[in-house]
Formats: sequence, structure tokens, C-alpha cells
Amino acid sequence: TPELPQTMYPDAIISRPWDFIPLVLFIAISTLLLPRFHRRYPSPFATALWLSTVPDIVTEFHMAFGSETLFDNSFHIAHFTKIVAYAVPMSGLLMDYALTHRKLSQSNQRAATLNAELTRHAAELGRTNEALARTNDDLERFAYAASHDLRAPLRAIDNLSQWLEEDIGEQLEGENREHFQLLRRRVKRMDELLNALLLYSRVGRIEHQVTEVDVRGMLLDIAEAHGLPAAAELELPDALPTLHTDRAALHQVFANLVSNAIKHHDRDRVHITISHERRGDDHHFTVQDDGPGIPPQFHQKVFEMFQTLRPRDELEASGMGLALVKKQVELSGGTLTLSCPGKRGTTFAFSWPDRWPDHHPTTTTPSHQSM
Repeated sequence: TPELPQTMYPDAIISRPWDFIPLVLFIAISTLLLPRFHRRYPSPFATALWLSTVPDIVTEFHMAFGSETLFDNSFHIAHFTKIVAYAVPMSGLLMDYALTHRKLSQSNQRAATLNAELTRHAAELGRTNEALARTNDDLERFAYAASHDLRAPLRAIDNLSQWLEEDIGEQLEGENREHFQLLRRRVKRMDELLNALLLYSRVGRIEHQVTEVDVRGMLLDIAEAHGLPAAAELELPDALPTLHTDRAALHQVFANLVSNAIKHHDRDRVHITISHERRGDDHHFTVQDDGPGIPPQFHQKVFEMFQTLRPRDELEASGMGLALVKKQVELSGGTLTLSCPGKRGTTFAFSWPDRWPDHHPTTTTPSHQSM
């Protein structure tokens, strides 16, 4: 109607210049910005937002080039497409919400299923651990009973063979005397094996006596108690710590490692070097010798029970020393490794806590009745 204001340039190509700028902006956004946004955040809303630029461009095109007066056909078309431009991203947002809600529901359902399975597996694992603990306890009790109760008849065999040798010793000659000596050696070996098995079964089952331990003094006591050969040299660092720990356990570890280095050396002179390093709450010790070394294929086997690298007829050994060391170190919460860095020599490295763990369970040696 004549009363309504007219456009600024009704006869020009661009009848509404102020709508041309949004047209250019919508074209730039639809070709440059929104495609990157869609690739980076793909979703129904991102797609709808990108598509909504089409009615936006149509709206601004009609307003800038077609509308010559208010409420003409181009004006109405432009406002209709503007409504469409608002509705498209809104519908995309609703679709995105519905899709996210469905995915969240599915995720919660899967989480509930996984949680139920995890609870079931945890219960099964708990039952398995309890069964394993009972089995280990039964095995340790059996090892203790076997090593303890079998020593009595073994001592009887040893005494009987000794009495027979004393009574008929003059009549034993040549091969018969060798057989008696072989019998005595085998009895002694069996006694050492049972004694080692008894010590192994007691690890972790006896009450730990925690006290202040001067490591240097303990190592000197070990060297004196073992009666190191004159050709053996034990090299200690200038400073060694004092630990709040179980003296018997640490003593057994060092004693077995030192004894192992001496026993398996293949030369007249033996050099053993012990080193120490503090790392946080743990102490790291190494016991290194200059012996023949251990082949790599036996680095794990030597820590098993009754394992020796040389036949027992060549070297009397129980094969339990390193197994005892490994069990004691792991009982303290430490780690034990073996390496042979050079052509000769073996290095045992183990960690030991500065203070014996308070949470460690202590038990007393069980009593057994002989059968």
C-alpha cells in the first residue's frame, strides 16, 4: 500500500543493498567454515546446520535482488525460507539429542553387562586364589612334613651303615668298601636335600624377627662362618646401610649367593664383589663373581628347586640355594635378576626394602606328628 515504506532502490538490480552483505557471508560460511566443522565434528546437528545455509542464501537472495516493496512475493518467499532455515538446525539438534540419548542408553547397558561379567570373573578369581592358596599351603605343609619326618629313617640308615662298616670293616675290600662309601655319600646327600627342603618350606611360615641389621657386619660374619678359602677375596663397598629387617632372611640370601660363587668357581682364586645403591625406599645389592658364568638358557632354570648345572657326582650341591634366595627376596617384596655381562662372571642383583613390610603376614612353623 502507499502508506508502507518502500525499498531504497526499487528499480536497481540490488534493490536492498543491506541484504547483500548477509548473502555474501552465508555463501562464505556454507563453502568455507561449515564443511570443516562438519568434517571435524560429524553429527546430525552439524549436517543440518550446514544444510540450513541453503534457505538462508535463498532468503537473502530474494531480499537483495527480488523484493521491491514490503510484503511483495519475494518478501514472503524470503520469510518462509527463513523459517525453514531456523527449522532445519533445530530438527538436527533434536535428532542429535535423540541419537546421543540412544547411544548413552546402549553404553550404560553395555557397562552394566560388563560390570556384571567383571563381578562374576572377580568372584571366580577369588575362589581360584583361595583354592590356590589352600593348595600351596598343603604343598608347603607336605614339604615340611616330608623333609622333617623322613630324616629320622635316613639317620637310622646312616647309623646302621656306619655300624656295619665298623663291625665288618676289616672284611670289606675293594669294590665292597667303595659301595659302603657310596652309600654313606648318598645318605649325606639325601640329608642335605631334605634339610634344604625343610628350609624352603619354612620360608614365609616362621615368625619374622625384625631388628636393626648392619649389612657390613653381617657380610663379615658370613665370610667368617663360611670359612672363605685363602684364595677367596670378598670386596665390600666403603659404606653399607643398616636396615630394619629380618636378619635371618637377609643373611640367608647373602650366604647362599656367596656360597654359590665359591662352590661353582673353576679357578684357584675367587673374587667376589658386593655393591649397594639406595633407590627410594629400596636398597639394591649386587653380588658379582669372576667365575665361569651361567649360560643364558639356564638363567631361569637355576632358580628352580633341585636344579644344578653340574652333575652331583662332580659337585655336591642340593640345588636349592638359588630357589631359597628367590623365595626370600620375593617374600620381602623385592626383585631378583641374573646377568652375565662378560665372557666370565655372574652378577646377581636384588632389591630389599629399607624397612620390613608391616603388612607382611607372619606365621609360626606348624607342628607335625611322625607317621
